Amino acid sequence: MSFFEQQARARRRSLVLVGYFLLAVLLTMVAVVAGFYLLHAYLDSKVPPLGPWLRDGPALVASLTVLAVVAAGSLTKLWQLRDGGEGLARLLKARAVTAGADAPQERQLINVVEEMAIAAGLPMPRLYVLDNEPHINAMVAGYQTSRACLFVTRGALEQLPRDELQGVIAHEFSHIFNADMRLNLHLVALLAGILTLGKLGSFLMRNAFHLSASQRHSRNSNKDSGGALFLVVGLLLVLIGYLGLLFGRLIKAAISRQREMLADAGAVQFTRNPAGLAGALTRLRNGAGTELRSVYAEDMSHMCFGNPLAAHRRWLATHPELDERLAALGPQWLARARVSARRAATPDPQQPQPHLAAAGSAMAFSGAAVAAQVGTVTPAHLGYAQSLVDMIPPPVRAGLREADSARDILMSLMVANAGSAGAGMLAAHPQQAALAHWLPLLRPLGPRMRLPLVDLALPALREQSLDARQQTLQALTSLLRQDTAFSVFEFTLLQLVTHQLLPRDGRKAVLYHRYAEVGPELTLLLSVLVHASGATGDAAEHLFQRSGRVLLPAGSTLRPRTVCRLEWLGEALNRLNLLAPRLKQALVQACADIVLTDGKVQVPEAELLRAVCATLECPMPPLLPSPSLAAER
Repeated sequence: MSFFEQQARARRRSLVLVGYFLLAVLLTMVAVVAGFYLLHAYLDSKVPPLGPWLRDGPALVASLTVLAVVAAGSLTKLWQLRDGGEGLARLLKARAVTAGADAPQERQLINVVEEMAIAAGLPMPRLYVLDNEPHINAMVAGYQTSRACLFVTRGALEQLPRDELQGVIAHEFSHIFNADMRLNLHLVALLAGILTLGKLGSFLMRNAFHLSASQRHSRNSNKDSGGALFLVVGLLLVLIGYLGLLFGRLIKAAISRQREMLADAGAVQFTRNPAGLAGALTRLRNGAGTELRSVYAEDMSHMCFGNPLAAHRRWLATHPELDERLAALGPQWLARARVSARRAATPDPQQPQPHLAAAGSAMAFSGAAVAAQVGTVTPAHLGYAQSLVDMIPPPVRAGLREADSARDILMSLMVANAGSAGAGMLAAHPQQAALAHWLPLLRPLGPRMRLPLVDLALPALREQSLDARQQTLQALTSLLRQDTAFSVFEFTLLQLVTHQLLPRDGRKAVLYHRYAEVGPELTLLLSVLVHASGATGDAAEHLFQRSGRVLLPAGSTLRPRTVCRLEWLGEALNRLNLLAPRLKQALVQACADIVLTDGKVQVPEAELLRAVCATLECPMPPLLPSPSLAAER
């Protein structure tokens, strides 16, 4: 299933989830009203029949109270998680892993995630460590693929070797691609609303006990009956609230189990190394725990790599049994796990894996193939990313981990890309010496290293305060103004940096369900891509019409190069990001068809396609050349 199908299915699942939630609230409301009627009948023998009583005031008050309490609980949790992964980090008191971390285990985590992010065409997720959790677990959270936060426990860093850690990280990246993050955060908020009713009952029971104790001292029997009434009402709300919560947990478990199996399959597909994920699962099966100490363990149980609860019943489990997950990777892994007891499974490099495609297989160069690869990672992409990371000089790698030097490296890339205008840009810059320090290290790397360097610089810049991030963006924009020719790379850099550093509403809904609603934006985007491809005259018009025949309104024509300004493209892409997921698939395919029309990919074309996909929240892995095509990078 493609990335776009996963996105569309996730939105449908969200609607189904809301339906289940409303059903749970309705059943809870019925139970509360019925409970209050029975209580009323017990206390007053002259209570009217059920029908008239339901039309009377007490039934209405009880129903509205249930709705108000559940809505307050859900809205409160949504407010706590309004920032997505960052909100969850505050809730869990997680520690951010900075780009300049020196601890070997954290450096290993950063390296693994960097390689995976470059291979996936995604900005590197924010990394957090749960220092108070000694067992092995991990999770991702966020409202957007480009603003994901990845959490790992201290136990995972200390106990997992690199290949097993890579398997766990690949599993979490699969959740990002499968659009599970938004659904998981919605589950947390919805279940919190139902649970609030039970918490209100617990509050009433505690107050009833305190009231009864004070009344015994005052010997006031009339007030004592009031305390008993609070106790009964509180107990009723607790029972009904937790009954509704049970229903909600059943929904959560059913959804979560299938998503975990899909994420396991995705992890193996990314790494082509089932031994890493199988080793981690074997380690868990044979004794390493996944429990979390946090009071929010139950709330987050469906988000974790392994079940975070110490005890559970199978029908409430948010994760399949570990034996089931191992068997899905291949029957040999379950057999090895049973034999190896308390040590990780060691893969046999000579043993064939018939259920997996050959690593590094050539990919077809077509728009449809590129669109199909959005949200996926192959071993070829991962190997390519690792080779790029290895090419970066150690001083540059160290500089990318500090915010100030990362900013200077981005500015130096702009100067190096500006050609003859670069000397004037450098001379006019107030920090000329800092940029001059990086230029000799960056120029030999070549143009294909530009985007990976931008990706690796962003994590350090994201750690700055909002004011500092805005100043960084202003500094980059100011340097750009000194270059008379606004290049594709400069547009791509500015688009990626703006997308990552400025606050955005990650919960914005789909607004457009027809291409006709964004016709001018589509015309501008395709026109810019056609001109960037180098096509001219009738060939350019033919390419525009061919690529846009499904997307554009009738009568659309190629815009002249003079009105295809890159400065205007950013706002157009922001509107196109509000298209429904399935509409984005055809759009990405049309853009890729233009880029690939001449059978080769120039670096500016690849950069522009990356900027388009990043703004559309469609993570695009690097375009790797097919052996049959001479792709220029």
